Amino acid sequence: SLPDLLTYGRALLGMAQGQDGLLSAAVFADLTTPRQGEYSAGLIFERRDWAGGDFFWHNGSNGAWYALLVVLPQKNRVIAITTNQESTTNQESAAIRKALWQAMGRIAAMP
Repeated sequence: SLPDLLTYGRALLGMAQGQDGLLSAAVFADLTTPRQGEYSAGLIFERRDWAGGDFFWHNGSNGAWYALLVVLPQKNRVIAITTNQESTTNQESAAIRKALWQAMGRIAAMP
């Protein structure tokens, strides 16, 4: 559910900010140190202006729904976006995900 996704995001945010949580901050930092490009422990790490610096995200789909969770440690913010439209074609799926990332950027850029 969306509330569960946000609870997960808030737990990740706290640990990313150095707080002990489900894992100690030290274990979390080790698990989330990218070792394969931008990927680590199911999370993708990036940097964008609208994020205020470094941020990380996770996404997934069950074939009908698509969810995107973004954790913005510098902004002390967690954002989750879901849609009940997912596609089995790569072209449609890419268009849906592009639209969600555009919305994410606008939401994250808000003060």
